[in-house]
Formats: sequence, structure tokens, C-alpha cells
Amino acid sequence: MRNQPRIWNVLCLVLLGAAVVWSQSYTAAMRGLVTDATGAAVPGAKVVATEADRNVQHNAVTDGLGRYVVTALPPGNYTLTVEASGFKKFAQSAFPLAVQQQATLDVQLQVGDITATVEVHGTTPLLNTTISNLGLVVENKIMISMPNIGRNPLGLIYMTPGVVGSAGRRGDTNTNFVANGSRNSTSDVLLDGVTVTTVEQNSGITDLKYTPSVDAVQEFKMQTNFFSAEYGQTGGAVINMVTKSGTNEFHGTGFYFLRHADLNSNNWFSNRSGRQIPYYRRDQVGGVIGGPVRRDKTFFFADYEYTKAKSPLGYTSPWPTLEQHTGDFSKTFTTGGQLIAIHNPFDTFVNASGAVERRPFAGNQIPRSMFDPVAVKAASFFPKANQVTNAVTNTNNWFMEDISRSPGMKMDFKGDHNFTEKSRLTGRYSHSRGQGTPPNLFGQDNPAYTFNDGPNFSRSHSAVADFTRVQSATTLWTFRYGLVYSTYARNAMVPFDLTSLGLPKYMKDNATYSVFPTFAPEGYQDIGTEGWLIMDRQEGVHQFSGSLNKMIGGHNIKVGGEMRKFFLDYLQPGYPSGQFTFSSQTTRRDLFAGSNT
Repeated sequence: MRNQPRIWNVLCLVLLGAAVVWSQSYTAAMRGLVTDATGAAVPGAKVVATEADRNVQHNAVTDGLGRYVVTALPPGNYTLTVEASGFKKFAQSAFPLAVQQQATLDVQLQVGDITATVEVHGTTPLLNTTISNLGLVVENKIMISMPNIGRNPLGLIYMTPGVVGSAGRRGDTNTNFVANGSRNSTSDVLLDGVTVTTVEQNSGITDLKYTPSVDAVQEFKMQTNFFSAEYGQTGGAVINMVTKSGTNEFHGTGFYFLRHADLNSNNWFSNRSGRQIPYYRRDQVGGVIGGPVRRDKTFFFADYEYTKAKSPLGYTSPWPTLEQHTGDFSKTFTTGGQLIAIHNPFDTFVNASGAVERRPFAGNQIPRSMFDPVAVKAASFFPKANQVTNAVTNTNNWFMEDISRSPGMKMDFKGDHNFTEKSRLTGRYSHSRGQGTPPNLFGQDNPAYTFNDGPNFSRSHSAVADFTRVQSATTLWTFRYGLVYSTYARNAMVPFDLTSLGLPKYMKDNATYSVFPTFAPEGYQDIGTEGWLIMDRQEGVHQFSGSLNKMIGGHNIKVGGEMRKFFLDYLQPGYPSGQFTFSSQTTRRDLFAGSNT
């Protein structure tokens, strides 16, 4: 019976260790050896790691060999004290612990009265002698000091050795990068220990749904190799971000950033051709604030960022000329100057070789009597040519440019509460929203706009609740829930009634959306709602995880489990009101092959 508790402990460890995926961790840990002046171990010494900015203590006791371990330490600055009977108190001044850092700090005690204190100011960088993963920690000071034109923390991931942009590109601020040769767009991004990515349907690539303001991130670690067992949801790298927390002092920052085309220089080629600098403006304003709700116990941190951007949007396309609108193709030539003959598809004959041919229209002009009324109405929505780039072929005879507007905001609120020295709770809620308003380059309220632009909006939510319980000096529990939820919608510029073109009512009744149908004549830019433009998408992840840290002798055993429940509601119709395509084969001489020249 004496061994029964020990048997139950072993069984619990075995059951927990059977979990397929282990819980994610963003916290730091510290371990070391406490000895006397002769190098002999000091058992039973009280070790206290204290968060320097919040006066929150994390306790441990050395074992029979003088070893100690303190785990689940939020990244930040710490002080360390060690006390043992018959020795002077040891006090180490503030030193930093980074995200996922496994630091080693050995302590040598001096014989004397415990009321006396040996203070150590400054320390060499703490070595990591326990884990072998590769990566780079980027702290907030670097994020806000280095050039970061988009003010996005993930813009600095390329500082990590072995990380390059996909297909040689650099500057992407999502998961589209390659880490040490792994496949791009397969990395996981964790924010305060929970994922902020979803998985793209039918592809396996990860899709980043939320990124906090660079002013809200305390630091992040770009981990590229040698992952521990708890990181099982990545095919590339793991980006582990930690947001800031409140401290015992109130701190706040306000900011305003401006980017404007008038402050930029033109490039050499634009100067040579006499082109002006394209219009661009981006305004970003916001601030952060944090502090105590109850000193040494409850803290808060909040931030808000609003961004408003204006940038040019333009297209060049080939449209039918005014003559072609009237059926006159007498000036329609190939690049070699040959006339493109138009043949009557309803006027055929059998030539001497027995092949069916069509006769050309007189003067290369289609008589109005043959115009289809639906086609006439649809053709009236084609933009009119406004430039001459090639007087022979009239290709790219239209150009239009206007301003696209993209306002957006993001915010975070984080709270930390210490119930006792053994129990603490951390929670965070984050929200972002964006909107895109591209210009209708065909003209106000023209429903036939064809390019892959449309009014759009996005909403993202991210939340985490993290509870940590120190059961004893050698046992620690962590439970965590996370949620990321994102919506995105994009619509056509203007709704449209199909029957106004003369199309039958049954097409309107069966249309998925009431938008302008696509008309695509060969050799010209099509008009109408672009295929797969309309989108309505909601997706997210529920994440549940828990872990147990147990120190047994000189071994630190961590077991746990994680479950992620993905959900997706996705609508993206191809051509919701239909698509009409017109091949040049219809007006060629040969019924089945050949050309119009």
C-alpha cells in the first residue's frame, strides 16, 4: 500500500504522455545548481525568481543535489534570490528572459548570516544548455528601431538565418516564406501560445489571420529547426509571438506615421519619360497603455491602431473601336498590316475540294440587320477607347486610373491576474477589421466592371485564456484555450438585372447573384463580373491544450495534449450570372480551321 501513490503518479504520466500532439509553450524557464564555496550541493535552498516589473514571484526549492528548475515564466526581466540556512542571501539584479528561452544560472552561496545579502549586479548572457532548437528572438526595441516600412512585426522574420522569401521574394508578412528549404506557406504562427493561422482548404497551406500592432508585441521567436515534440502543427517554421503585459507602473505611448508620395523621389526611368510620381498616402495613428489594476496582483495592457491608405489603381486594356461598334471592321488589321477579314457564318458554300467555306461580308462590314439586340445592349457597356498605342492594331487603346481606399484598424486588450503565488490567469482579446473600396474605372455605377476588384471587408478575432497552477515545487499545470475567427467578403461593384439586357427571366431566376454576366469576345478584354470574384468566407480554429511539468531528480518531464477544431464556411461562385464567350472561329472563312487573313 505504501507504493500506491507512486504507482498512480506513474500511470497519470503514461496516460498524459500518450497524447498525439503536445501543448504549445511560449514561456521561458530557468534552471541551475546551487553550491557552497567548496562546490558541494546545497539542498533545500529556497529559490525565488521575481518579475522585476510586476513583483510577481515564482518559487522553487533545490533537490538533494542542489538542482532547481523554474518553469512557465512569462518573458520579461527577472531578479533571482536564493536563501539557505547558514548562508548569506544571494540576490541577482534584473536580467532578461526571452520567449522560449531555457536559461541556466548557477549560484554559489557564501557562508554567513542569512540576514546578510550578497548582491550580484550584471550578468553574462545566460547560456542555453538544455535544448538544441535553432531560431532568432526579435525584441520590441529592434522592431520599432529598424526600418520596417509596413510596421508589421513579421516583416523582420527575414533576419533569421536560413529564412528567405518564396521564389526569391522578400517582404511578405504572412507565412509565404521558406525556412531552411522547407515548403513555403506551411509555418505556424502562435500569439501568446495559441495559433492565429488557419489551413487553406484542399491545399494544406497555412493562412495568417491576425497580426498585432508592432507596438503591442513584446518579442517573437522565429524557430526554424529542431522542434520539441509539442510543435506538431507546422511543416516549416514556428513563429512564437508574445504581446506586452501591464506592470506596476503606468506606461503609454502615442504615435502617428505618415507616408506620402510628395515626400518620395521619382525613379530614373520615370524622370526620363516625364512621368510623375504615382499618388500614394498612408496615415497611421494609435497608441498603447498598460499598468496595474491592483499592484503586484492584477495588470492590464491595451493598444489601438488605425490605418488609412490611398493608392492608385489602373488598367490598360483593348476594347472595340467606335467603328467596330457599328459593325465596320474595314480598319481591323494584324500586326503585319493585313486586313482581318470577317466572314458571314450564315452564308456558306462548298468549294471545289468539297470543304465548306463562308463568304466574306461586303466591305468587311456587318450589316446592322444582323445585330443581336442582347449583344447591342451588352456592347453599350464596353468602355470607349481613350488612347492610341498602336495605330495599326488598336491594341491596348484604353487606360484608366483612380484612387483605391483601404481603411483598417486593430486593437488588443490583455489582462493578467495572480490569484495566489501558485495560481495565475492570463487573458487576451484582439480584433482587427479592414475595408477595401476600389474605384469603378468604367464609370460610376457601371455594372459591367470586369477586373478582379470589388468592395470588400474583413474581420478577425483572436482570443486566449491561459491558467497556470504551481502544484508544488516540482509540479506545474497549464491549461489554455485559444480562438481565431476570421470573415472576408467581396462583392461586385453594382448589382444588375439580367432581363434588362433582354436575357430570359429563367436566367435571372437561376442566377446565384444578380450581377452583370460575363461577355468575352476573343481578342478583347471581357466585360462583366469576373469569375470567382464574389466571395463570402468565415473560418477559424478552436484550440484546447494542457500540459504537466514534473521535475524528477535531474529530469524535467513535460507531457500534455492539444486539440484543434477547424471550421470553414466558404462560398465563391464561378460565374453567378453566366458567361458568354465568342470565338473568332465563328467569322473565319473555313468552318473548322484557318485564319481570317
